[in-house]
Amino acid sequence: MIAKKLKTNAQARNNRVYIHNVKRLYKKAISMFEWVNMPKEIDTRYLEKTLVEQGHICFFKDEKLDKFMCLQCTIGGRFNVYDLPTDYHVYTPSGYNRDLDMSNSVVIYSDLAHDNLMPVIYYHAENISNVERTIDINLNQLKRPYVFLVPENKISSVKALFKQIKDNEELIIGSNDLSVEGLSIENTITPNNTIDLYTLKKKYYNEALTDLGISNFSDDKKERLLAGEITSNEEDVYLNRANMLEARKQACKLINEMFGLNIDVKFRYEENVTMDEIDETEDLDEVKNNE
Repeated sequence: MIAKKLKTNAQARNNRVYIHNVKRLYKKAISMFEWVNMPKEIDTRYLEKTLVEQGHICFFKDEKLDKFMCLQCTIGGRFNVYDLPTDYHVYTPSGYNRDLDMSNSVVIYSDLAHDNLMPVIYYHAENISNVERTIDINLNQLKRPYVFLVPENKISSVKALFKQIKDNEELIIGSNDLSVEGLSIENTITPNNTIDLYTLKKKYYNEALTDLGISNFSDDKKERLLAGEITSNEEDVYLNRANMLEARKQACKLINEMFGLNIDVKFRYEENVTMDEIDETEDLDEVKNNE
């Protein structure tokens, strides 16, 4: 019964950590792009949310309502010579439905591969969560480096003591009848791996940001990297970012041509490594090599 409860608690903690990391990456993903000159009736939050979750969304004008709309859709029908769908069906949970095609609407894609970002987010969230939970376990093991073998009638008292340790109590109080007679201790001292694990967690998190097209190395990271390594990392970031930005810009061009608008989109934060930063890193590496 106790083992089952512990397993349930551990699974609940696993889920909470995983969900936290999914949300953490998801919120970054839907915040990366800023739309310019978008008609005021278009909800760009919904637009980006749908692109991240589904990989595509349909822009069109409802002539009866005399409003532009951008809604989730299914794509199908015949494919053209470039392997692009030509028919779309837009729909909403509120009941709005409409069939459209390439002549009266434009599909905006999340990236040039026409994929959504959720598998990427799930993959990296799982990696980060596994390390976080390992850190949790290592920390708890450091709090309890010994296993007490006690008579059955002393179990509750020993458990109460361990609870006080887990709760970080400064003063541990035990009952008078808790005698050391009949107690034995098994040493289970565990090495402290938290620093290495935290470094691994940071590495996984940076990999996630790279796949999202977000710059991710800090100043201390720059000091440990060669200029070529920094440039290589920035190239990965830039290409992943460009993959998503170009798909949106292609849609902007088609929308502007079809509806006479002037819509544009840009990455919300343009933070690229400058040549000065690279030169500073080269100088730092040279100093360290000469020490």
